[in-house]
Amino acid sequence: MPAVTTREEALGILEDGHAALAALAAGLDDDAFVRPATIGGGDWSAKDLVAHVTTWEEIALRTMEEWRRGETPWIESTPKNADDINAETVAQKAAMPAGDVRAESERVHDELVGRIRATTDDEWSAEAFWETERPNTFGGILGGVLAAPKRPFAHAFAHLAELEAYVASASND
Repeated sequence: MPAVTTREEALGILEDGHAALAALAAGLDDDAFVRPATIGGGDWSAKDLVAHVTTWEEIALRTMEEWRRGETPWIESTPKNADDINAETVAQKAAMPAGDVRAESERVHDELVGRIRATTDDEWSAEAFWETERPNTFGGILGGVLAAPKRPFAHAFAHLAELEAYVASASND
């Protein structure tokens, strides 16, 4: 079964989403970037949001490594749900300075894009070697890890509106 999203489409979605997220975050000075309870009506700061998106790119990198070692990816077998993972990882990254979160976001994204570019067509469309109810190709699994609702590889897009609203309100302060 071929991957639903081609590697080139995936790269375009990832690059567009990252560029939009980074541009919005760049519009915030460090004080506004770390201000708590500013995103989505919850406790998150813009820094937390960027760290969150970076975490899921890190999980995608881990998934690629595990797949290539012939292991069922952790994300496929963890008993944790996405909310638990999000809460845990945002808390882990809470003490990181703003500049480190920004730099890590760029580094991890560049690494992910580079590894996807280096993936062969055969690997991209290879079927999972474990039982899964999710999309069952290498590209499909990655698309699910990095998804927005009903849109593979578009995780950053799921958060742009709330970040955009915060940036607009912060510029009016």
